[in-house]
Amino acid sequence: MGTDPLIIRNNGSFWEVDDFTRLGRTQLLSYYLPLAIIASIGITALCRSGLSRYVRSAECDLVNEYLFGAQEERKEDNSIERLLRNSNTQANYVNVKKQGRILKLRHFDITTIDVKQIDAKNHGGLTFSRPSTSDHLRKSSEIVLMSLQIIGLSFLRVTKINIELTNRDVTTLLLFWLILLSLSILRVYKRSTNLWAICFTAHTTIWISTWIPIRSVYIGNIDDVPSQIFYIFEFVITSTLQLINLTSPIKDNSSIIYVRDDHTSPSREHISSILSCITWSWITNFIWEAQKNTIKLKDIWGLSMEDYSIFILKGFTRRNKHINNLTLALFESFKTYLLIGMLWVLVNSIVNLLPTILMKRFLEIVDNPNRSSSCMNLAWLYIIGMFICRLTLAICNSQGQFVSDKICLRIRAILIGEIYAKRLT
Repeated sequence: MGTDPLIIRNNGSFWEVDDFTRLGRTQLLSYYLPLAIIASIGITALCRSGLSRYVRSAECDLVNEYLFGAQEERKEDNSIERLLRNSNTQANYVNVKKQGRILKLRHFDITTIDVKQIDAKNHGGLTFSRPSTSDHLRKSSEIVLMSLQIIGLSFLRVTKINIELTNRDVTTLLLFWLILLSLSILRVYKRSTNLWAICFTAHTTIWISTWIPIRSVYIGNIDDVPSQIFYIFEFVITSTLQLINLTSPIKDNSSIIYVRDDHTSPSREHISSILSCITWSWITNFIWEAQKNTIKLKDIWGLSMEDYSIFILKGFTRRNKHINNLTLALFESFKTYLLIGMLWVLVNSIVNLLPTILMKRFLEIVDNPNRSSSCMNLAWLYIIGMFICRLTLAICNSQGQFVSDKICLRIRAILIGEIYAKRLT
């Protein structure tokens, strides 16, 4: 294993001509980056543990309202009615006109509708998806692959094979993979924690970083065979883990499956994977069925539970009781979706500038008659960069449009509901 010579660790640069230097590959990618991910995991865990006491997820509120909300509303209404009936001074103090207005508001109050009871009559309702055999195999494969990575790093740490990584780099990577292995084991035995997002982000970041040394191996900037074997082994492990994460369901805990009746197929949006959401392959079966046969009403999938108008209006009415301003109430209802949409637009705006810059650099290399092999390596890097940028732009545009459409449909449901409510009351 390599030592820390002054020429490598001090006064060096991360980039030279067409590739990362040894300093960039070891100190930046194998030391600082894993440490940053470890610190981010710790900060995220602390924030989640602190916020979990005060903030409940919207999905949890939706399920609780569906199962228990209407019953609580009826109990509250019945208690008020009993107080009015049992009051001996009702005739003297209760304004009949005001009482009639209260009863009218209560009659048209959408929060008192028992959706669960209506769904039961139509043989619909709420269920939760259970992990399939493929889900268990994916998680087991993750644990096995990370264990292999830990075994490989431990072997390097003990035997001290001469590679360009130092003891400090290997120790940092070993700690990083041990933390990820612990999180994966925790995901298996305690699915309610839903650590999928943390693991996916960490795996994606480290997987992107492994492409850099693989490129160095490909263009011949890493000479020693042990380092080449290590980087190739690391790339295979991280790529397989990333493929597993991309094809796995988005959440560890059970997904909500909601149907209004026994004739409607449930939406597959929440049980799909990241790759399915990006490529829209979760609606492939519906498109293929429409291609073969004429679509009928029974063939149309249902919506996600939170996209039905009744639940949108219930949630908005509950929030609007504490906020008298319509604009603020709408913002409170859609602040999460607005933030997600702004992030997609921000990424789109930044990445949209890069293809033009990369094309300019590529044309400069092509027009140079004295270009070297290093310049050609850069040219290929610019071409790959333009492809990745265009792919990212396509994803940002489609996902941003999807979020915007959801916001528009929900606002339309709220406005129609509010107009009818004002007219009826």
